[in-house]
Amino acid sequence: MTPLDPVEEFMSVCQQRDISALPLRSRKEEQWKGETCGRGGALIQTVASWELRCYSCAGRGRIDHGHHEGKAKQALHEAVEMDRAIGRAGLLTSTHDTLSVVTADHSHVFNFGGYTHRGNTIFGLSPMLSDVDQKPFTAILYGNGPGYKIVNGGRENISTTKYEDNNYQAQAAVPLSMETHGGEDVAVFAKGPLAHLLHGVHEQNYIPHVMAYAACIGQNKEHCYLNDGAVGLQPLFSSIATILMVTWLLC
Repeated sequence: MTPLDPVEEFMSVCQQRDISALPLRSRKEEQWKGETCGRGGALIQTVASWELRCYSCAGRGRIDHGHHEGKAKQALHEAVEMDRAIGRAGLLTSTHDTLSVVTADHSHVFNFGGYTHRGNTIFGLSPMLSDVDQKPFTAILYGNGPGYKIVNGGRENISTTKYEDNNYQAQAAVPLSMETHGGEDVAVFAKGPLAHLLHGVHEQNYIPHVMAYAACIGQNKEHCYLNDGAVGLQPLFSSIATILMVTWLLC
């Protein structure tokens, strides 16, 4: 193996093949996921020991896929998996030298409604009936998508439907073969060095500038050095960016 030249900066953009959404995942896929997550954790620990500036990006594409297919149960289970991955990354890094950013590039036309009671399953029915057609409706609804159904000239009566099934497509107001993205602002969460730069409302393109600034990568590096020219801010593993709804699937 040819020795690599010394580097000050390292970038890792991980991309893996898709596996099934969590409720449908086979034992073999779960084993593969566990091995991949293990390698991801090892990568974080290894790079942290190199004492260089690093950017690593990971995504959770199955959340996006589930919503587009109108399968809210799959999307939400994947969101829980995403949360676990973020927690794992937090255990392997330190807020003293790692800026962790969790965000998305879009939302979905996905919502909860119907004044559901505390303790009611989110995959169940609203406790009230429609005051127009006197039919039940699910607590989870989409503004559009494949869940739109007309039966005998009217809205589907889902009282006998297996709406808690893993492949159930939640009701939608407008028929589309694939649900669309939403238009509202999405959240961005950050912790670690210079996390205070991510607050309030920002344009999306502001986020990578903050990450580069925190990592001392790019043109603006004045803040990385002290008055005597010595290195000031220099995080060891400066940026873990976890983008929620990209098309790549990772742990």
